[in-house]
Amino acid sequence: MSLKRLSALSYPPMTSLVHKFLVVGSDGIIGSHLRAHLEAQGHEVLGTSRRPDRVSDSTLLLNIAGGVKAWRIPLGITGTIICAGIASVQACADSHTETSATNIDSTIMLARRLVYTGSPVFFLYSGHIFDGQTPLAPEGTALSPISEYGRQKAEAEGRRKAITIVRLSNLMVFNNGLISGWAESLRNHQIIRPFSDMTMAPVPLWFVTKALAAIMEQPAGRTWQISGEKDVSYADAAGIGARALGAASELVTPIRASDAGFAEKVRPNTSLDWTAHD
Repeated sequence: MSLKRLSALSYPPMTSLVHKFLVVGSDGIIGSHLRAHLEAQGHEVLGTSRRPDRVSDSTLLLNIAGGVKAWRIPLGITGTIICAGIASVQACADSHTETSATNIDSTIMLARRLVYTGSPVFFLYSGHIFDGQTPLAPEGTALSPISEYGRQKAEAEGRRKAITIVRLSNLMVFNNGLISGWAESLRNHQIIRPFSDMTMAPVPLWFVTKALAAIMEQPAGRTWQISGEKDVSYADAAGIGARALGAASELVTPIRASDAGFAEKVRPNTSLDWTAHD
């Protein structure tokens, strides 16, 4: 989705309805910001968390990994977005049986139950469903995952029914562990070793939040893609960060992912074609 398209979708007619949305995984990075944005737009929003200490009148207890079948769906929901799941590539590779049960079986069961009640369902997915051999992968590209995490997402997407798919390339948050770790090391004049063969097509959190809110106002059942305009290697991104911090360029020492013990295959491109709906 482009800035032009987002601008067109972000200003619905004055007669637009106030919705009662459900954000599954509302205490995650995307879920929490999306919830706040929807509430700021005047919508009623319920959230879910798997942590009992975060339960309140507006935050319901739901562990995607178990209990989905018996979970009581709130009444009057006019749209649901599922932001929960296990997104760690390494965790999915290490424990494929357990993570598959969560990312595929439980998540699809929840989505189907929600669809059955008449609530449109929006599903946040990942570009890991593609092998990354070409940049800006079109929406209709054949699914070709090369990691266990990508396989799980591809299988779940293949089992969808009347669900809106929203694929995201790479979320850009400046307090994420990788970027903040780079920054801290560079400030301390320490060498960092970003991967030269791994890329990102970053999208800022504010854009993802607004895009998702706009998409949730659209008819259900479509496929959307949110992506940065081009792929940037981790090494180049680290170099840009070093220059912004005024750090010495020689502190950035790129290596290949395999040299760092990264066992999963690396996708050479992560960008997605976002022009289909422009």
